Amino acid sequence: MTRLVKIELKKLFSKKIIYIFLIVLFGLNVGTTLLEKYVTKILGALDSATTAELYKQSMESYDLDNPEQARYYADDKTTYDTLILAKDYDISSAEYIYVMDDMRTNIACMNESKYVTKDDVAYAECEEKYNEQVAFLKNFDWKKLIENKKEETKEELANVKTLLAMGEISKEDADKQTKVLNLQMDVLEYRLKHEIPIDQSSVSIHLEQYPGAYEAYLDSDKDKNLIEHNDKIMKQEREKEYFISKYKFEHELFQRSKNKTLTGGTTADSILNVFSGGMMSLLFLLLIAGGIIAEEYNKGTIKQLLLKPYTRTKILTSKILTVLITFTLFMFVYALMTGIINGVVFGEFKSILDPVLVYDFNKGKVLEINLFVRCCQLFLAVLPMFLILLGVSVLVGIATTNTSVALIVPLVISIASTIINAFAKGKIFAYLPTMCWNLSEFLDGGLPAFKYLTLVKSISVDAVTIFILFAFAYAIFKRKDIKNQ
Repeated sequence: MTRLVKIELKKLFSKKIIYIFLIVLFGLNVGTTLLEKYVTKILGALDSATTAELYKQSMESYDLDNPEQARYYADDKTTYDTLILAKDYDISSAEYIYVMDDMRTNIACMNESKYVTKDDVAYAECEEKYNEQVAFLKNFDWKKLIENKKEETKEELANVKTLLAMGEISKEDADKQTKVLNLQMDVLEYRLKHEIPIDQSSVSIHLEQYPGAYEAYLDSDKDKNLIEHNDKIMKQEREKEYFISKYKFEHELFQRSKNKTLTGGTTADSILNVFSGGMMSLLFLLLIAGGIIAEEYNKGTIKQLLLKPYTRTKILTSKILTVLITFTLFMFVYALMTGIINGVVFGEFKSILDPVLVYDFNKGKVLEINLFVRCCQLFLAVLPMFLILLGVSVLVGIATTNTSVALIVPLVISIASTIINAFAKGKIFAYLPTMCWNLSEFLDGGLPAFKYLTLVKSISVDAVTIFILFAFAYAIFKRKDIKNQ
């Protein structure tokens, strides 16, 4: 058997199509990574200019004497003024965020006072604040901005106490608001300590989302007796997001990042994404699996193969093992390629050495897992899907002796499964292989998207499906007539 596998591996690795596929994959990977880094910013800037022009044209169509249209005009002008003010700054910069988030408020106030309420006093007050912001923007100091936000947060905390004393809000709401505001204060202190401005870097984005994740967790944690499955999943997601952010914050794992893309991913994230069961992995599997039997019939080499002192069972087994070995090697080469490209483009390799943080719902705590171990876990979780599609490809290839059909049929099943799974309802669909073949939802004690699924049921359905597919493949291969081949 070992000798047969070595022979099959040698034959498979002699095919040019494998290396062409890897070269194309490399080119696509480089292209998409560069797009992520540069084009998003360029398109963002172009989109801002285009959007500003559209708003300008829209403003010309309003009748300011009409109160309702005057309000629409004020809203559009606020967006236009903000975009024009922000166009001179990098879309990922702290200055851009300051204009879009902080200055927009006073711009909106000015336009509403001028065109809607026609309140000259309110306009003057807003204009004064706006002019102060313009002066601050010219000599922008992100640390000073953080200090200002700390003072604003202190005022909000004092306001909560006042509202509670006046009976305007309940003690429960006051406690929740106080907790969130105190966390916001801690985050601002963290930014100053670790020199993390409010910009579009990945670390800043995740740090900014932390208080919001805490507030969402507090809201979802109120109801302990959720009935709807979707609500349970949402509760789990909020719980996971909050506790992982909390763990990073308490262990000071939020560090300043060079990656200032709007997506905010790391090199480790890009590697983990390879094991999500994507289309490129499936195409490679079918590329080698579709022809490993059918080509033997098409080229007439099946006769010479069967003349050798090996049983048909050993021959087919060696071919299946060859596909699995090659596919496993491909997955980790693909992950390595993706990691190197992402690291070079973004200048960030540190995350590869950092442990992957996962939230274990069963234990109710955050766990640190080695990146390689996590990749293996994800690979095993999606392996049933690849084994089922491999079984389909091998079975169709033996039955039809047509390489194209052996590639297309499982590909169509994979694409159709997305549609079928989206519309599936009722317990009977829990026994559908396409519904059960991705076990990644069950990792760390998570809930599946389809409420009738369980881990044991999914594994059982996968095991039975894989057994049936390969049993039929072996049975047909043993009885396949080769006289006319």
